[in-house]
Amino acid sequence: MRHLRFMTVWLVVLLLIGTAAACSRQTSEEQRQLTQTLQELSTTVEQLQQDVTHLHDTTHELEGRLNAIEGASQGLALDASRIGPSRTEFLPDPPPGQVTVQLLAEVESGELPGKFTFHLAPEGAELFDTRSVPKGESIPIGPEIKDGIAFVEPGKFYRLQVVYRNPTDEEAKFLVRGGIIDPPGALPFVRNLCWCAAIPFSAPPRGLFSRIIEVGVGPDTPPGAKAIVVFPVVRLEQ
Repeated sequence: MRHLRFMTVWLVVLLLIGTAAACSRQTSEEQRQLTQTLQELSTTVEQLQQDVTHLHDTTHELEGRLNAIEGASQGLALDASRIGPSRTEFLPDPPPGQVTVQLLAEVESGELPGKFTFHLAPEGAELFDTRSVPKGESIPIGPEIKDGIAFVEPGKFYRLQVVYRNPTDEEAKFLVRGGIIDPPGALPFVRNLCWCAAIPFSAPPRGLFSRIIEVGVGPDTPPGAKAIVVFPVVRLEQ
């Protein structure tokens, strides 16, 4: 009987030892898993910090680009206003059903004495006919359009003559760029078969230059509208 009790006690002790060992192993496994989880969490936090830093840098870069774009657009707006959207306020009102258009030539680079004038094309003049007329010679020139202001009907083209008289004793050479429309919102309506070309024009000493162009406004142009077409002129060196 004592022997049986002793064996029972011994078995209980072995069971307790085994249970304790199992608990110890389980606790170690949980600690290992917890340590691994914390390490993974730390890595994730570090990655998030890097992502936040990168996002901050990207946002700062985008802000800089947006500021640059805004500054450039403001510069363009200032350039457009150089010919003055408000200048159309000073144009006369057109007759009913018509549109007021003013044609101007402005020298934007170099000096070019004298001025450009716009005329109704002489009868029979061919589009794009271009002349450099020496002093003493003459060509047909149509009636001048005073101040370059014309009243036009929507949907119609008008054949005009551009004339430059050279008041100097030297040949005048120049280029003409595409017309600038004032106000810019009128750009879709104004049509011109152009004075501009990728070739130099010239007027002999004390002579003149002439070119035939066509100008008009589209059929969808609102009657009563006003627009200014400015042709930038660039003086070429001799």
